[in-house]
Amino acid sequence: MTDTKLLAHLKSVHAAAEDGTTSYPRFIQDQLIKLYNILSESRDELLQALQADTGLTSAEAHFELAETLQLVKRFAIAELDYEKWNKGREKALKEEGVSRRGKGVCLLLGNAAAPVYSVIGPLATAMAAGNAVVSLLSSETKAVSSLLESKLSARLDRFAYFFTRSSSLSEILSISSLPSPALVVGRTLPSLPDTLPRILNTSGSSGSTVLIDRLSPNAHQNIAHLARLIVRGKFHALGRLPGSVARVLVHEESAGVVLDAVMQALKEAYGVDAALSGDYGRMRGEWDGEKKVRAEREKGEGKVVCGGAKGAKEAEGYFPPTVVEQPTLTFLRQDPAGPILSFATFASHEHALVLLNKMDSQTLFLFSNDPHNLDYLAVEAGVPTVYMNDIPVSALYEPARNITDVSNYTLTTRVIRPSHAPSPTSKLFAPFPSSRLSALSSLFPRERTLKFVRAKHSNSILRVFFLQGVFISVGTILACLLGTTGYGAYLGFGYLRRRFFV
Repeated sequence: MTDTKLLAHLKSVHAAAEDGTTSYPRFIQDQLIKLYNILSESRDELLQALQADTGLTSAEAHFELAETLQLVKRFAIAELDYEKWNKGREKALKEEGVSRRGKGVCLLLGNAAAPVYSVIGPLATAMAAGNAVVSLLSSETKAVSSLLESKLSARLDRFAYFFTRSSSLSEILSISSLPSPALVVGRTLPSLPDTLPRILNTSGSSGSTVLIDRLSPNAHQNIAHLARLIVRGKFHALGRLPGSVARVLVHEESAGVVLDAVMQALKEAYGVDAALSGDYGRMRGEWDGEKKVRAEREKGEGKVVCGGAKGAKEAEGYFPPTVVEQPTLTFLRQDPAGPILSFATFASHEHALVLLNKMDSQTLFLFSNDPHNLDYLAVEAGVPTVYMNDIPVSALYEPARNITDVSNYTLTTRVIRPSHAPSPTSKLFAPFPSSRLSALSSLFPRERTLKFVRAKHSNSILRVFFLQGVFISVGTILACLLGTTGYGAYLGFGYLRRRFFV
């Protein structure tokens, strides 16, 4: 694309954002419905392109497209009911004093690991928030990007939304005659100026972590289900997604049973030889995971439980599912971005927290039978996003739930109305003669110093025995009342017997 055409497209997008075209609810809903129909009608083409470009299996491609369509449908139908939207806006302005609108032009960067979801997810969210969009499609997935560019450009409003696979981030940002994007969204944003607002769809440089507390050895079904979650979280799309599991940290007392369950789940999912399984994908592009495993072996550190290297006769792009037990800290901290699962143990909660602090893992999948331990570890881990007792598929595509959060794509205006009880100083205006200055001095608080009065500690003996004393006192009073009543009744009955019957 020539610089002249690129500039013309960008100018139209900025104009649509400035004149408010993209903020009309009817326009937004119309565009979102068109977006859904484009994806739905092109489903078969997208599935084929996904498998060809990324090496995904048929099931994995269906997963990505299904997650994307559900998201667009939710925005188009559930969250953009016009009457509901209008009432919500009026209520927010009246009761909270808050008004929200789109930020302007959002720049979205597609990712080769999930070329459909990484484009359509933030696109639908930015549209729902009332923004114009410039979308840079991934150049690594030629078939998917070409299909999306042609379909979306032909059907969606070409003045408000621009899609390209031939322009780069640096080219867009280098155009000085246009304002900078209001927001940049992507998985990795290299050489992006610090002044530009951004949303990163990532789990940190170390990837996601599964933390498993001590489990009951009798909970065989729960452990088997946990193992299936781990296998899917790691080997779905070969572990290349933003939220894919990179490592498992498990309590040393449960390590053996969990590792055995994971190995069993691997066999159930992909068979004895994953190369023969139609549910195990293939790598695309360059990847250095095999070199890292080989280097770990040469150090004599870590035990490769399975996989680790592909055979000479294996097909191109195939790498077996690999589990490395007790690797070095350097290896453990790395995100392999491929089908390699690190497996390490910890002796206590404090030890687990120390391990977490040594890596940049911003997503934690936490498992425990004890709700108190769940809460404690979730809080003390200091991780931005924590999932409890689950590894949902949606978390693999979007671990922090941030690129599809409408609030991240809006500007908030806070409306402050006149107070019914204004401050006394608001009634004073210049000039300030001595009479008004004296009035000002009277506005100072009367207290010259503030003192913190600590509550006296109660007597520990009284605190311990207070309830017992209350119960004893109440019991004594009741016993006296009941005894007096019973004795009075006895005397009355005797009097009546002697008076009338004897």
